[in-house]
Amino acid sequence: MAFINNGDETFAQLTHSAIVSEPSISFDASWVDYDNDGLVDLYVTNFQGSNYLYRQDDTGFVQVTDPPIGSDAAASLATAWSDYDSDGDMDLFVANAWGDRHDYLYVNNGDGQFAKCTTQVTIASYDSWGGSWSDYDNDGDQDLFVTSLVSGDLPNSYDYLYVNNGDGTFTMDPGQAPCLVGARTEGSAWGDYNNDGFLDLFVAVAGPNLLYRNQGDGTFIRVTEGAIVTDDFVSRAGAWSDYDRDGDLDLYVANGDYLVNSFYENNGNSNNWLVIECVGVESNRMAIGARVTAKATISGNSTYQMREISSRSGGNCQNSSNVHFGLGDAVIIDSIKVEWPSGATQILTDVVVNQYLNIEEECCNRMTGNVDYDPGDIVDIGDLTALIDFLFISYTEPVCMEEANVDGVSPVDIGDVTDLISYLFIPPYPEPASCE
Repeated sequence: MAFINNGDETFAQLTHSAIVSEPSISFDASWVDYDNDGLVDLYVTNFQGSNYLYRQDDTGFVQVTDPPIGSDAAASLATAWSDYDSDGDMDLFVANAWGDRHDYLYVNNGDGQFAKCTTQVTIASYDSWGGSWSDYDNDGDQDLFVTSLVSGDLPNSYDYLYVNNGDGTFTMDPGQAPCLVGARTEGSAWGDYNNDGFLDLFVAVAGPNLLYRNQGDGTFIRVTEGAIVTDDFVSRAGAWSDYDRDGDLDLYVANGDYLVNSFYENNGNSNNWLVIECVGVESNRMAIGARVTAKATISGNSTYQMREISSRSGGNCQNSSNVHFGLGDAVIIDSIKVEWPSGATQILTDVVVNQYLNIEEECCNRMTGNVDYDPGDIVDIGDLTALIDFLFISYTEPVCMEEANVDGVSPVDIGDVTDLISYLFIPPYPEPASCE
């Protein structure tokens, strides 16, 4: 089923669309803009028969049947999208169980097609329930944690942590704490719950759940105290979010077997933090696929943290789409870089800690340089004169008011004049933002 938001707190069921016309036993669905056209597409896993990929265009959704991603069939349970090879487009991990015991990893070729990989990620794990991508080691690329449906009494039935080598390959790390407990694990979700600058891991289990604290040296320690890991339920999934906007991540856990669900409020600590809401303009509005990197000095070390906005954070799991950074004792954030699916990049510097920050995608790419808003055909002194006249003299709007926003930051002000002066007269003549 699909429901369209009417914008007035009500929904209407969508009945005439490719995404609701195929009968199936579906387990998971995830949104992604895999072709970076600004419109989100949809992937659906099925327990029997082939999975479905639907591409959205101006007319609606069209099913993609191109092999391998549009024709592979397995007992598929969950999806996890990520740009694991850092080439600017989203790739796909699919967790499979029972009927086909090998998982799938599809590499986005950037031309609307996918190639199927045969790596450790796809051949090692056994009866997988889901996968969770994260840059847990803060090295700038996405690593993968995979959960297992069986209880550790069969070979290769434990959970798996695959470390991204940065060259398109992975190394399996079986000695890590999250891989040593043989249990029926289902959903998993990454989040820096103690705000120390390193992502921790929650794993939902048929029994007391698992929480692993990242020690910041590439290893984890299992947390054994607290309600999160001592409550004895049959849990299916968990999701991190700062619901009360106090800077730390709280946890919601979905339980099965007709049990009530669980909610754990984080009591917090003195560590600093930052939460960012990214809003796409040329990219999809939810900014799915955007990468956000923060640089700050934590415990005396220059630390880079990277987050990727996704519509799926683990089997049955979906964290808040807000980007959360724990910052430890950092007193300022040196820089924040947002890499949008459109290809645009924004950089902010000297950002204050302990705040909610909204970053809207600049509607213009600084390298296109079309700021010709007087009647002439070239960008010259006449355009600078027109902008100064609008701001300080006659207040007459330029030919293209949108293009007057030269620096990409609202409102139109002296900053736009400065950017245009730099472009016209000061080497290396950096091209300002523009609206085509």
